[in-house]
Amino acid sequence: MSDTRRLHTAGANLLERARDLRPLIEREADAAEAQGRLTTSVMDALHEAGLFGVWVPVPLGGAESSPRELIAVFEELSYADPSTGWVVMATTLENGTAGAYLGDDAVERIFAGPRMPLVAGQGTRPGTAVRENGTSWACAPRAASTTPSTEPSYRSRSRTSSPRTSRCAAARSTGSAWSTRR
Repeated sequence: MSDTRRLHTAGANLLERARDLRPLIEREADAAEAQGRLTTSVMDALHEAGLFGVWVPVPLGGAESSPRELIAVFEELSYADPSTGWVVMATTLENGTAGAYLGDDAVERIFAGPRMPLVAGQGTRPGTAVRENGTSWACAPRAASTTPSTEPSYRSRSRTSSPRTSRCAAARSTGSAWSTRR
């Protein structure tokens, strides 16, 4: 064991809270799958356990966990239900980033409510791969659309995303070229 002082210690408690939620999450998984979003009881339990603040800075009410602690919480939730793990992972990483890097005015507005905010999104430009010459794909831009929601839907991502659109977005954001042969 090292004598180095640990800066982050909230993760063990959060991991135990995630473990405590497994029976509820497992019981609600089929209902969540049927409705395309986590159930209200699971969302409430995740909020009450503080799991949406796992990466949010401490001054904003979060746990500011280390990357290792984050992964352990995501892993535990994913064992109970992969979609729950994905929703918590997607929102907490955005929550933490927003809390750490947005300006003071934005942080005050976003984090002012009684619960941890739920922020999710992606940093790529939208687009669709269009087949060219029967052997390669080119990116065709499309308008971005977002719908604010208090309940993240993991299905909305799977309906609009595919390997081609994901690669298109990655290629557009990095400026690289790619092609797919069939």
